[in-house]
Amino acid sequence: MATRFTYQAKKEIFTYILLVFSAIALAMVIGKYGTMAGFGLTAGVIGVIAILLSIFKLPVGCMILMVYSFYQPILGRLAKGAVPVGAGSEVLLGAALFGLLVTKALKREFDWASFKNPVTYVNIAFFLYLCIQALNPNLMNIQGWVFAMRFKIYTLVGYILFLEFFKEKKDVHLYLGTMLGCSILSALYGIYQYYFGLPAFERAWLYSNPERVNLLVIFGNIRIWSFQTGPTQYGMLMSYVAIISFILCLNPKINPVLKVILAIGGVLMILGMTYSGTRTATAMIPLGFALFFLMNMDNKRVILFSCFLAVIFLGLYFGPFYSAPINRLRSTFKGDDDPSMNVRTRNRVNIQPYIYKNPLGGGPSTTEDIGVKYSPSHPLAGFPPDSGYLRTALELGWIGLVIELALLFIALVYAVTSYYRISDPELRNYYGAFIAAFFALCIANFTQFAMSLRPMDYLVFSVLALFVRLKDLE
Repeated sequence: MATRFTYQAKKEIFTYILLVFSAIALAMVIGKYGTMAGFGLTAGVIGVIAILLSIFKLPVGCMILMVYSFYQPILGRLAKGAVPVGAGSEVLLGAALFGLLVTKALKREFDWASFKNPVTYVNIAFFLYLCIQALNPNLMNIQGWVFAMRFKIYTLVGYILFLEFFKEKKDVHLYLGTMLGCSILSALYGIYQYYFGLPAFERAWLYSNPERVNLLVIFGNIRIWSFQTGPTQYGMLMSYVAIISFILCLNPKINPVLKVILAIGGVLMILGMTYSGTRTATAMIPLGFALFFLMNMDNKRVILFSCFLAVIFLGLYFGPFYSAPINRLRSTFKGDDDPSMNVRTRNRVNIQPYIYKNPLGGGPSTTEDIGVKYSPSHPLAGFPPDSGYLRTALELGWIGLVIELALLFIALVYAVTSYYRISDPELRNYYGAFIAAFFALCIANFTQFAMSLRPMDYLVFSVLALFVRLKDLE
């Protein structure tokens, strides 16, 4: 006992000494070089700790990556471009992969069973197709291909890591808890922005770009973006997690306290989604619940809940309520009355001949501003796809679009099949929640970049792994 106490005492003394010296060093750096230097030092120390944890603890590393993905955009605004925060996700992912490979090699545990499924096969096929794109004759700059490959490697490695992460129910609980916690905080910050105004650094970021002001300020009302890169990403994130939260509440065996937390969190996220002013995010809610209703037409609890939601929706749509968020919500379902949607429809029609003539596409990173940067003379440079699927069709051709749609379709079919075969009510509830939310996100990708910006890219590759592994936890 004495030896153990002495060791523990030494450990605590060392920790206190380390904290004191760290505080002194931080104070000296701030005093000599300013606040930004102190911020950089603090971020560096936290970063080193996060990398070490990612190497030695895969579950912790995966959750650190999730948290970082949620808050990476606001960190970039705080750093004002002085710190390459975008590379942080790749560093954390690489650290987790390195730790996993070393652990597997030392223990000589190379189990490939979890990789033998159609979702993994199509995912790898999509990666190989992108590799072949380096030979695309329409590609004018190899740097654009390298940029696209970085993103694809990130998502593929993330998928592989989560196949290893989801081994027990407690891992799913950790994943859900972290995602819901980060989402509720995002909702609260968005509500704060709406009612109390933007902090100084957010307002400076908004008005630093006239085009950004035109996009985010409509008739004097600021569209809210919370921690994310913009209101569109914020709105879709809130809708995605809100669908999951409400469906998880329908599990009769869930802890009552947790059910209340999920319900309150879902309401907060719906509010945040509304304040973002994102029409696509608004449409995601009924789409997700419609699929869940069709999957559970024999469940009285689901039917009653669906009727309740329908009454709320009809009340908001036809009721005497008038505000910027409510008016924008109503405009979501007006179809041809929406001028911005008409512009996007005309753009899609006008660019279709290019897709038909180029089955391999124009090459990765050739549309939008990134196309102007890498291939300014390319015929697609500067063209705004305003759709994840249209961008794929333009840059990777209709062949790439077919592979991408096959991946999403196979993942959903795989999950729905597992949903009906599984008998564990808890895991079945998880399947239903994520299937509904992912289906809504797939539809949203038709009008927005719903799957390629953080943290949505993280949530996409992790839920693909969840679809594969959840049935094995029964």
